[in-house]
Amino acid sequence: MHVCGDGARTAPGMREEFRALCRRHVPDADGTAAGRWLNGLAADGRYAEDAYPAGRPWRGRTVAAS
Repeated sequence: MHVCGDGARTAPGMREEFRALCRRHVPDADGTAAGRWLNGLAADGRYAEDAYPAGRPWRGRTVAAS
């Protein structure tokens, strides 16, 4: 998955939505487990963010999930 957008709103919102998906679909997953899952996707190169400062598109940097 590649998420591109505003680092102040889009990136944090997408991270939370992916964590919420994990909590909904993985039995007994809590917030900590969902965070580990998302970080694992990033470490494996399966999740990347191309986030830029608010109001400054196309000057972004790729960051791992936090």
